[in-house]
Amino acid sequence: MTPLPEPVTPKDKALAWIAYAYTRLESQSGLSARPAQHRLSRLVCAALLARKPLAAEAPTGTGKTLAYLLGALAAQEVSGTPVVVSTATKALQQQLVSTDLPRLVALGVIDPKVVALAKGRSNYICLREAHGAVHSLIQMGMDGEGYADDRVTQMEPSEVSPMISAFDSGKWNGDFDLYEGVRPRSVIPIAVSSDTCIRNKCEHFRDCAYFKARKELTGARLVVANHDLVLADLAVVADGGDGTFPVERYNVIFDEAHHLPEKAIAVGSADTNLVSLNVTLPKLTGAVKILESFELVKNAVARNLRLSPEVMDPTELRARLRLLLSALNALDVREDTEILRFPKGTLPPDVQKELKAVIDEAARLHRDSVQIANFLRDGLSQAVDLPPGPVTQTKLHELSKRILEVKRHLGELLKFDGLLQSGNRLAVWMVRDNKVIRLNAAPLEGADVLRPLLWAQERAAGVVMVSATLRDLGGFERFTKRAGLPPSAYCEAMPYTFDYGKSQLVVADMSATPKYGERQEFVKELKAKLPRAIRPNEGTLLLFPSWAMLKDFTPMLQAQLGDRLRVQGEQPVRVLVREHCEAIDRGEGAVLAGVATLAEGLDLPGKYCMHVAIMALPFAVPADPVEEELAELLGNQYFAKRSLPDAMTRLTQMVGRLLRRESDEGRVTIFDRRLASTGYGREMMRALPPFNKVIEKVSAATP
Repeated sequence: MTPLPEPVTPKDKALAWIAYAYTRLESQSGLSARPAQHRLSRLVCAALLARKPLAAEAPTGTGKTLAYLLGALAAQEVSGTPVVVSTATKALQQQLVSTDLPRLVALGVIDPKVVALAKGRSNYICLREAHGAVHSLIQMGMDGEGYADDRVTQMEPSEVSPMISAFDSGKWNGDFDLYEGVRPRSVIPIAVSSDTCIRNKCEHFRDCAYFKARKELTGARLVVANHDLVLADLAVVADGGDGTFPVERYNVIFDEAHHLPEKAIAVGSADTNLVSLNVTLPKLTGAVKILESFELVKNAVARNLRLSPEVMDPTELRARLRLLLSALNALDVREDTEILRFPKGTLPPDVQKELKAVIDEAARLHRDSVQIANFLRDGLSQAVDLPPGPVTQTKLHELSKRILEVKRHLGELLKFDGLLQSGNRLAVWMVRDNKVIRLNAAPLEGADVLRPLLWAQERAAGVVMVSATLRDLGGFERFTKRAGLPPSAYCEAMPYTFDYGKSQLVVADMSATPKYGERQEFVKELKAKLPRAIRPNEGTLLLFPSWAMLKDFTPMLQAQLGDRLRVQGEQPVRVLVREHCEAIDRGEGAVLAGVATLAEGLDLPGKYCMHVAIMALPFAVPADPVEEELAELLGNQYFAKRSLPDAMTRLTQMVGRLLRRESDEGRVTIFDRRLASTGYGREMMRALPPFNKVIEKVSAATP
């Protein structure tokens, strides 16, 4: 870009940069930036320069992606602070890199050499582990010998070997998301892991997919990541570890930020399978035998760590674990869900007693296992000169795998106990069926996780949260509480930019509602009226409130619509969308049916979606243990404070699928009469975008 005249202040310089970038954009694309888009860029820039959190709602049509990118880059022009853009999913992350950023590269606003894509280790193949898995599986198949952890035994050599070949030939870069062949059910055993990675000691280090990707982060000025990675990275740093990138020194833009609280809950949760732990513990006995027979290694461990093989004897822990499992088996779970929630996160006294005994022994065993595993990975080659050859490598591989598998299960158990001891508000529950007994704990709100990670201390850089749906009926209050935003945070909503009055929002003439007492009659009536609302040659999106209802309606819709129907779950969403659009391009009608998750991030502009049909208001049933705990905690206030605001956010996302471009128009049909017949429904109706809203008169329920 041509150098600008030097403005008076840094803020002036940044605002001048934004204005100039938009001028370039308009002159080269012929498109005019909207006032709301300009304003969002200036707000993002100002927030990052001031290091004050910003929550900005930017409705569809604002051009939010371009707006926040230009705002962040303008702040970078002044401060030099690199930027992390975090998306809700890896799919959106890829879209940003392949579609949105190239537009700025074409304008000369950013150099592609300083843009990098960041994914965690587990997204990349580890050649060392992949070769080891194939070797172990072949040995086990040939003579029953060899060792592999439980997840490796679920693989086939015919699945892993082609992945190795594709990488070696340069046809694949090692990113699992980009692999086009048949993948194993789980790629975790052959993925890069901090537990097994020996970095530059590895014979594959120079070609390592992860370290090649990591190298691109060095010197990057704009990194595209995702919420899971960023939050996990912050958690690692908070625990004193090394993250994928030093995100605390970056300005961070959270796109699709309405997902942030839920993502934080997932990061802060614990899930431990006690039956798997009990089954896995005997593998330490095998590890002890290997150490006893491997004199050089045993002596190195004793000399450097002052530990003997006996420290890994699991006998005592197994005895205590059996008592805990017995206490948990004596409890009754719900027959329909196989779940027992412990109100207020309090375990029964006998379970508490047995759990404490288990934790005391597990903590010791975990500590010693970690020391030995780390020594085998990092220090053994310096401590002792081992004889080369396959026998040595096979023994070391089996020894490490046995220890790491148990270490993983012990770590999950200790995380669960750590949450119990934290004093934070938690939902705590047990899942028990014929095969597993799991103990789970989760924070009640994302704020409980985000406060210590993002807001507890003054950050060296800024945080911006952007989404098309941050507000609910109470404005920004609910999101502010869920995300734990500090008092210094600033919230603003951009105005609507589309001409919604050209499109209709219709409340259908249903006599029954999805409420429990009317549900059977509602389903019968809906089956009669839904097909009449679908026009043969239109692109239509059907959104059902549950997988069960979608499954119930699918045979009827297939009989009515034939090849025009595509149903979520039958194929990957990207394939369904591609086939849907191809059918529309051929001049055929096409109907895409799914649940509310299909509304997230779905972009079907113009003729590809002329009609969105929503079967029911998206109220969540508080069957999830976290929701149950909140419902019990809030009592009569649960509906107003939790259920209604969350439903409003989801409904706004769903109706937002209709208009994706300025020229789009069509109609939304909502078959839930409560939107017009209840006080809260009418409040929701007023809060929706300003469509031409039509309430049909109720006629007979069914023919």
